[in-house]
Amino acid sequence: MRMALIEIVGALIKDIAMDEETQVDAHKKENRINALFDLLFERTLDLNSYVRAKVLNTFSRLCDLPVKFPKQRHEITKHVVAMLQDKSSSVRRYAIALLTKLILTHPFGLLHGGPLNLTEWEGRYDAVAKELKEMEKTLGMGEMPDPEGTQAEKEETEKQGEGDEEEESEDDEADEDDADAAEVAEAMEEDEEDEEPAERPQPKKEKTSKKARPSLPVDLANVTDEQVLAAFDAEKHVKLKLIKKYVADALAFIRQVEGASETLSQLLVSTSKAEVLESMEFFKTAHEYEMECAEIGITKMIHLIWTKDNSATSTEDGKELKGIRSKLVEVYRLLYFDPLPDLEPKQQVNRIAKNMIERTYGATLAELTSLEELMRSLMVDGQIHTDVINKLWHVYSVEREIPRCQRRGAIIILGMISLAKPEVVSERLETLLKVGLGRFGKADLVLARYTCIALQRLGGSTKKVKGSLTDKSIRFPMEHPLFRKLQDAIENPSHSMDWFGMAEQAVNTIYLLGEQPDSLCTTLLRNFTVRAFTPKSKTATQDATNGSNAMDEDAKEPEAEDGPRTPPSPGKTEATEQPNEQVDLGDSFNLSQLLFLVGHVAIKHIVYLELVERDLKRRKDEGAKEKQAKNAGKAAIEELDQIVGNAEDDIGDHIADVREREMLYGANSILGTFGPMIVHDPTLRNAATLALSKLMCVSSRFCEENLLLLFKIFETSKDPNIRGNIVIALGDIAVCFNNMIDENSDNLYRGLTDKDLNVKKNTLMVLTHLILNGMIKVKGQLGEMAKCLEDEDPRIADLAKLFFTELSTKDNAIYNNLPDVISHLSVGEHAVDEETFQSTMKYIFTFIEKEKQAESIVEKLCQRFRLTEEPRQWQDIAFCLSLLPFKSERSMKKLIEGLPFYQDKLHNEVVYTRFSEILAKARSNKSTNKPDSELKEFEAILQEHRDKGAEDQALEKTMKKKADQAKKRATRRGARRQRAATPDDEGED
Repeated sequence: MRMALIEIVGALIKDIAMDEETQVDAHKKENRINALFDLLFERTLDLNSYVRAKVLNTFSRLCDLPVKFPKQRHEITKHVVAMLQDKSSSVRRYAIALLTKLILTHPFGLLHGGPLNLTEWEGRYDAVAKELKEMEKTLGMGEMPDPEGTQAEKEETEKQGEGDEEEESEDDEADEDDADAAEVAEAMEEDEEDEEPAERPQPKKEKTSKKARPSLPVDLANVTDEQVLAAFDAEKHVKLKLIKKYVADALAFIRQVEGASETLSQLLVSTSKAEVLESMEFFKTAHEYEMECAEIGITKMIHLIWTKDNSATSTEDGKELKGIRSKLVEVYRLLYFDPLPDLEPKQQVNRIAKNMIERTYGATLAELTSLEELMRSLMVDGQIHTDVINKLWHVYSVEREIPRCQRRGAIIILGMISLAKPEVVSERLETLLKVGLGRFGKADLVLARYTCIALQRLGGSTKKVKGSLTDKSIRFPMEHPLFRKLQDAIENPSHSMDWFGMAEQAVNTIYLLGEQPDSLCTTLLRNFTVRAFTPKSKTATQDATNGSNAMDEDAKEPEAEDGPRTPPSPGKTEATEQPNEQVDLGDSFNLSQLLFLVGHVAIKHIVYLELVERDLKRRKDEGAKEKQAKNAGKAAIEELDQIVGNAEDDIGDHIADVREREMLYGANSILGTFGPMIVHDPTLRNAATLALSKLMCVSSRFCEENLLLLFKIFETSKDPNIRGNIVIALGDIAVCFNNMIDENSDNLYRGLTDKDLNVKKNTLMVLTHLILNGMIKVKGQLGEMAKCLEDEDPRIADLAKLFFTELSTKDNAIYNNLPDVISHLSVGEHAVDEETFQSTMKYIFTFIEKEKQAESIVEKLCQRFRLTEEPRQWQDIAFCLSLLPFKSERSMKKLIEGLPFYQDKLHNEVVYTRFSEILAKARSNKSTNKPDSELKEFEAILQEHRDKGAEDQALEKTMKKKADQAKKRATRRGARRQRAATPDDEGED
């Protein structure tokens, strides 16, 4: 019924607003429209979500009318922004769609066009206000009333809107102002339809009445020039006032929409597909209208490329919804990669290449990874033209000086595209070696780093199949010029912190593309060892220090004022200039470089050994099959399988022995030389910790010998970078030797309480990976993970929610550990406050969906009552019981059977309230045709024990009070006797 009435109200508003034939007073007409809108605004608070959604649909249809309802638009926008946080998913979806419609149909495009850029509109407001103030000063008008209120109101959108409405109702001059505003707009935009920028919705009739007003005869002969100028100035003054009010209304609308951007960004990761799609459409529209909030949403949106669900679905109202991934690709194509109809082909190519490069500016590692997947998808679908690729190569290889971020962005995009088509890189190999590993690469190590990443695409991007012996990767002989260039890039003297990122990717490239990468890496380690330990004169060391500072300064190339900002490298540590007084910087930095190479070569050599093992198995398998090819009998086939299996076991054992005994403990092992090294310099300490961690992944013996040392460094180090790196390294060690980490998992969980945000985040991500993949067992520490659900930082909380969501898919994982989580958070040194406990448990209990699990939890929680003595524990257990659904009679039966365990706790008001909530929930789930006698009897028993407990508590307090009084009287009597006995004792003396 209410939905039908809302439909009728919307139709009435449309008929009244569009009716120009009926002669109705404009004031009465406006009052009728206002009254009908008030009815709709009231229904935005309706208890039924369908009614609230119907109101939004009605508003959306009204926005399509030629009449813009400027006065009501402010209220509509305010209600829509509030409804973005509605508890109903359908209401939120319609609210997002309506907000998009409000942008598309906004009435502020008459004077300055359609864009809604906040900075530009604020500049217009300041310019108009300044001009108006100067005119008022010239005309000697003094302080004039401000149509939109004070400057403070300008900054606060809602106050400004209220000030506008109050100003309008002050006198009848507002009606004339609205008509004049319409005249100003029409004079500047003749081809526009009849839209009004002011807040009165009837400019036509008011304008007609105003034109009919001048009926008195004017004596033109007696009109002086001063009177003409005065009349012109007065008219201009009125127009300026109206324009100022017009701009202020636009600012109010823009600020309302900008204020909703944070909520809309959160809805991009909603579990509702319709909400996500509508949010994406909103940010696309906001970007087209140049709103400042659009960039945040567009950037965050790119992570949706990993969404698995890409199938089209239908909504309740029959509307077909695209897949989220398809919608994302469509949005990015429309905004950045599709050609515009009014540009020349060359301009089209330049625009698309520029947009691609700008996507990399300021991007984080996660954003670059998502962008890589997007570019790969576009290339697979053939949506990137060859001319665009050629333009990117031109930007990358141009000889003249350009902003470094442009050259970097070009090679980043080219590396992403080559994932789908390796020929993009392989056909320009000489260009990569000349630019990225040549003069430009040596001057810009970040460019060299991304060039190495692009070179890695030469090996192909075929995913390895688990258990398969085939290897389709492409490798080059070590005499290839590529490896000479990589060696030169690594060995090129540098004291920039960017060297570490470049060297990491260079070593990755060597191991990925080289036929014998160990030979080249051995040469690198020997050369860096000589460089690090060769004695240097003070002058040479000073020159090295000065050279490092010069290189750092060169890396910070000044860009043009209007140029884009340089994107920071993901995971890059800012290089700090070292003072020239530290003459030992060169040696310590060289040693840091050496240790970094030692660690990274060790970890990459493990992967290389796995490839060698697979290749040996493949050769053995092929040889054995050829040898037995002539034997076609079944027995021969079985014998062949047995021979191949034994051969594979022998090869695996041999490779494992090489890894365990030879790499670090062999007589000729160059890596083993650096194991016992001790360092003190901060940069050295960081590099040495990384090297130690990577070496521990090689040998279980070496890991066992140094694991406690690594944990000690993790516990005592004051450098958060070191602690964060150790956490990640512990995850790698757990993959290699999970038993060692499983036995010491308590030390790993300590990172969840670290004060540094990055350390905490790294710990949470590592534990998530290890627990979900079964590499470590949960031994009661799940409560520490649960604490992160209520972390102050939203990123930590979101990661924790993701962890528990994935953990719920494992068989009974949350159910089995739930009692330990409750105990961990309720009592002991790890306990949290009551509010945090309740919000955490509310989230975790949403994963208890099976009725049998709920029944078992009821029984376990009831038994816990008898083991507790603190009221806080009673309250926590009762709260957890109240979170269960109690959909079956068996759950209530378990609760009633557990009455002896908690009957003496019912005098606690909070505990009794929780059981009352359980009763109410059980009644709501009970069938109407079944008697309610059992629940009523249980309720009476609860009340009886509550009253009895209250009496017992009162009696206990009374007895305790009397005992205290008796004790005090006994103490006083003893004191009097002692005083009385004292004189007698003195007399006897």
